[in-house]
Amino acid sequence: MKNIKTAIVFIAAISALIFIREADAQSVIIMTDNGQIVDCTQDTPFTNDGVKNVNTITEADYPYLKNIECLRNGYFSNHQNLNLQLRDVNRGDNENFVLEGSGATIDVKAVYDEQGNLLEATMIKKDTQVPIPILRFIYSHEKFSDWTMTGNEIIVKDFDPYQTDYKVMMTNGIDTEVLHFKEQGESIAYQN
Repeated sequence: MKNIKTAIVFIAAISALIFIREADAQSVIIMTDNGQIVDCTQDTPFTNDGVKNVNTITEADYPYLKNIECLRNGYFSNHQNLNLQLRDVNRGDNENFVLEGSGATIDVKAVYDEQGNLLEATMIKKDTQVPIPILRFIYSHEKFSDWTMTGNEIIVKDFDPYQTDYKVMMTNGIDTEVLHFKEQGESIAYQN
Protein backbone atom coordinates (compact mmCIF):
# COMPACT_ATOMS: atom_id res chain seq x y z
CA MET A 1 0.00 0.00 0.00
CA LYS A 2 2.88 2.35 0.86
CA ASN A 3 4.45 1.67 -2.57
CA ILE A 4 1.20 2.60 -4.34
CA LYS A 5 0.99 5.93 -2.45
CA THR A 6 4.65 6.63 -3.24
CA ALA A 7 4.03 5.82 -6.92
CA ILE A 8 0.98 8.13 -7.05
CA VAL A 9 2.90 10.99 -5.40
CA PHE A 10 5.83 10.42 -7.79
CA ILE A 11 3.51 10.47 -10.85
CA ALA A 12 1.77 13.61 -9.55
CA ALA A 13 5.13 15.36 -9.04
CA ILE A 14 6.34 14.43 -12.54
CA SER A 15 3.02 15.58 -14.04
CA ALA A 16 3.29 18.91 -12.22
CA LEU A 17 6.86 19.41 -13.49
CA ILE A 18 5.81 18.65 -17.06
CA PHE A 19 2.83 21.03 -16.79
CA ILE A 20 4.98 23.84 -15.37
CA ARG A 21 7.68 23.32 -18.02
CA GLU A 22 5.07 23.42 -20.82
CA ALA A 23 3.58 26.60 -19.35
CA ASP A 24 7.05 28.23 -19.27
CA ALA A 25 7.73 27.36 -22.92
CA GLN A 26 4.91 29.48 -24.30
CA SER A 27 4.69 30.05 -27.99
CA VAL A 28 6.05 33.40 -29.18
CA ILE A 29 4.67 34.23 -32.62
CA ILE A 30 4.99 37.76 -33.99
CA MET A 31 4.07 39.53 -37.21
CA THR A 32 6.77 41.75 -38.67
CA ASP A 33 6.07 45.11 -40.29
CA ASN A 34 5.95 43.49 -43.74
CA GLY A 35 3.30 41.01 -42.59
CA GLN A 36 5.63 38.04 -42.23
CA ILE A 37 4.69 35.62 -39.44
CA VAL A 38 7.69 34.61 -37.31
CA ASP A 39 7.71 31.85 -34.69
CA CYS A 40 10.33 32.76 -32.07
CA THR A 41 9.58 29.61 -30.10
CA GLN A 42 11.79 27.62 -32.43
CA ASP A 43 15.56 27.44 -32.17
CA THR A 44 17.86 29.19 -34.64
CA PRO A 45 16.68 28.50 -38.20
CA PHE A 46 18.58 26.20 -40.47
CA THR A 47 20.32 27.59 -43.51
CA ASN A 48 19.53 26.23 -46.98
CA ASP A 49 22.00 23.37 -46.58
CA GLY A 50 20.49 22.28 -43.24
CA VAL A 51 23.41 23.55 -41.15
CA LYS A 52 22.91 26.23 -38.51
CA ASN A 53 25.06 29.32 -38.82
CA VAL A 54 25.70 30.27 -35.19
CA ASN A 55 28.66 32.61 -35.67
CA THR A 56 26.92 35.56 -37.28
CA ILE A 57 23.56 37.03 -38.26
CA THR A 58 22.36 36.01 -41.70
CA GLU A 59 19.52 37.30 -43.87
CA ALA A 60 17.42 34.38 -42.58
CA ASP A 61 17.71 35.91 -39.07
CA TYR A 62 16.45 39.39 -40.04
CA PRO A 63 12.73 38.75 -39.30
CA TYR A 64 13.68 37.53 -35.81
CA LEU A 65 15.30 40.91 -35.09
CA LYS A 66 12.29 43.05 -36.08
CA ASN A 67 10.79 42.67 -32.57
CA ILE A 68 12.44 42.07 -29.19
CA GLU A 69 10.22 39.09 -28.33
CA CYS A 70 12.54 36.71 -30.17
CA LEU A 71 15.52 38.14 -28.31
CA ARG A 72 13.73 37.83 -24.98
CA ASN A 73 12.81 34.24 -25.81
CA GLY A 74 16.51 33.36 -26.21
CA TYR A 75 16.35 32.95 -29.97
CA PHE A 76 20.00 33.98 -30.44
CA SER A 77 21.33 32.34 -27.27
CA ASN A 78 22.93 29.48 -29.25
CA HIS A 79 24.94 31.82 -31.47
CA GLN A 80 28.59 31.21 -30.68
CA ASN A 81 31.08 34.08 -30.94
CA LEU A 82 28.21 36.57 -31.05
CA ASN A 83 27.51 38.65 -27.96
CA LEU A 84 24.09 40.36 -28.10
CA GLN A 85 22.89 42.50 -25.17
CA LEU A 86 19.34 43.84 -24.90
CA ARG A 87 18.77 46.58 -22.34
CA ASP A 88 16.00 48.99 -21.31
CA VAL A 89 16.60 52.70 -21.88
CA ASN A 90 14.31 55.33 -20.37
CA ARG A 91 14.08 58.57 -22.33
CA GLY A 92 11.69 60.90 -20.55
CA ASP A 93 8.26 59.30 -20.59
CA ASN A 94 9.22 56.71 -23.21
CA GLU A 95 10.87 53.39 -22.55
CA ASN A 96 12.94 52.10 -25.42
CA PHE A 97 15.09 49.02 -25.80
CA VAL A 98 18.58 48.97 -27.27
CA LEU A 99 20.26 45.92 -28.74
CA GLU A 100 24.03 46.09 -29.03
CA GLY A 101 26.31 43.30 -29.98
CA SER A 102 29.44 42.23 -31.69
CA GLY A 103 31.30 39.21 -32.90
CA ALA A 104 34.53 38.51 -34.70
CA THR A 105 33.34 40.17 -37.92
CA ILE A 106 30.04 41.83 -36.98
CA ASP A 107 28.73 44.87 -35.08
CA VAL A 108 25.02 45.44 -34.40
CA LYS A 109 23.04 48.29 -32.88
CA ALA A 110 19.25 48.46 -32.89
CA VAL A 111 16.63 50.58 -31.12
CA TYR A 112 13.13 49.30 -30.35
CA ASP A 113 10.06 51.21 -29.12
CA GLU A 114 8.25 50.48 -25.84
CA GLN A 115 6.14 47.78 -27.55
CA GLY A 116 9.34 46.10 -28.72
CA ASN A 117 9.05 46.99 -32.41
CA LEU A 118 12.17 47.94 -34.36
CA LEU A 119 12.68 51.68 -34.84
CA GLU A 120 16.12 51.63 -36.45
CA ALA A 121 19.12 49.34 -36.79
CA THR A 122 22.57 49.21 -38.31
CA MET A 123 24.54 46.02 -38.78
CA ILE A 124 28.08 46.03 -40.17
CA LYS A 125 29.76 42.80 -41.26
CA LYS A 126 33.46 42.92 -42.14
CA ASP A 127 35.49 40.70 -44.44
CA THR A 128 32.62 38.46 -45.43
CA GLN A 129 31.38 36.94 -48.65
CA VAL A 130 30.72 39.49 -51.39
CA PRO A 131 27.87 38.66 -53.79
CA ILE A 132 28.96 37.16 -57.09
CA PRO A 133 27.41 39.96 -59.22
CA ILE A 134 29.59 42.52 -57.43
CA LEU A 135 32.74 40.42 -57.87
CA ARG A 136 31.82 39.84 -61.52
CA PHE A 137 31.41 43.59 -62.01
CA ILE A 138 34.72 44.46 -60.33
CA TYR A 139 36.86 41.91 -62.10
CA SER A 140 35.26 42.45 -65.52
CA HIS A 141 36.01 46.18 -65.23
CA GLU A 142 39.25 46.85 -67.15
CA LYS A 143 40.56 49.26 -64.51
CA PHE A 144 40.52 46.55 -61.79
CA SER A 145 41.91 43.61 -63.79
CA ASP A 146 45.24 43.70 -61.87
CA TRP A 147 43.79 44.82 -58.52
CA THR A 148 43.25 42.76 -55.36
CA MET A 149 40.46 42.98 -52.83
CA THR A 150 41.95 43.81 -49.42
CA GLY A 151 38.71 43.89 -47.43
CA ASN A 152 35.00 44.58 -47.51
CA GLU A 153 32.10 45.73 -45.38
CA ILE A 154 28.41 45.02 -45.67
CA ILE A 155 26.15 47.60 -44.04
CA VAL A 156 22.51 46.57 -43.45
CA LYS A 157 19.93 49.10 -42.28
CA ASP A 158 16.87 47.99 -40.27
CA PHE A 159 17.59 44.28 -40.92
CA ASP A 160 16.24 44.81 -44.44
CA PRO A 161 18.02 43.03 -47.31
CA TYR A 162 16.92 45.81 -49.68
CA GLN A 163 18.80 48.38 -47.55
CA THR A 164 22.18 46.72 -47.93
CA ASP A 165 25.31 48.61 -48.99
CA TYR A 166 28.66 47.03 -49.84
CA LYS A 167 32.07 48.67 -49.47
CA VAL A 168 34.89 46.85 -51.24
CA MET A 169 38.48 47.92 -50.62
CA MET A 170 40.81 47.36 -53.59
CA THR A 171 44.53 47.89 -54.19
CA ASN A 172 46.95 47.45 -57.06
CA GLY A 173 49.99 47.70 -54.77
CA ILE A 174 50.34 51.44 -55.35
CA ASP A 175 46.84 52.91 -55.25
CA THR A 176 43.90 52.05 -53.02
CA GLU A 177 40.21 52.57 -53.79
CA VAL A 178 37.00 51.96 -51.91
CA LEU A 179 34.14 50.90 -54.17
CA HIS A 180 30.52 51.32 -53.04
CA PHE A 181 27.67 49.11 -54.25
CA LYS A 182 24.00 48.52 -53.62
CA GLU A 183 22.54 45.15 -54.49
CA GLN A 184 18.93 44.20 -55.05
CA GLY A 185 18.94 40.78 -56.61
CA GLU A 186 21.20 40.87 -59.65
CA SER A 187 21.08 44.64 -60.26
CA ILE A 188 24.00 46.65 -58.97
CA ALA A 189 24.41 50.39 -58.68
CA TYR A 190 28.13 51.22 -58.76
CA GLN A 191 28.93 54.39 -56.83
CA ASN A 192 32.37 55.92 -56.92
